[in-house]
Amino acid sequence: MMLKTIYFLGLFFIVPSAFGQTQQEPEALKEDKIYVKTDVPVTYPGGDEAWNLYVENNRNKTVATDNEAPAGSYTATVKFIIHKDGKMSNLEIVKDPGYGTGKETLRLVNKARDWIPAKIKNKPVTAYHEVSIHFAVP
Repeated sequence: MMLKTIYFLGLFFIVPSAFGQTQQEPEALKEDKIYVKTDVPVTYPGGDEAWNLYVENNRNKTVATDNEAPAGSYTATVKFIIHKDGKMSNLEIVKDPGYGTGKETLRLVNKARDWIPAKIKNKPVTAYHEVSIHFAVP
């Protein structure tokens, strides 16, 4: 009887402490994984200011007007993968309001220089990235 009591009390104190440990070891970085969440996001060399300048200097500002878009604002979005070496792949238009804006956004991203890859634990990783380009028709 005493042995059963000791055993029961032992379980009472051991079991909660085993279940109370919810912290897990961090997952090892996987070579072939494409990350969505990272410690440091993908960036364009020179940051957002350099990206905006690149877009402003290289986009066809009249693409929507040339394709007879009615007055308004149009935003096209392209999703792609940035590899650990900064190279792009798998470019895909994910939002295309039409009037040539999706194709123009895809052209701009394709023409851009290599990016600075995302990082996890200060190591470059392959990650998804999206950019949106705005077009206005007066």
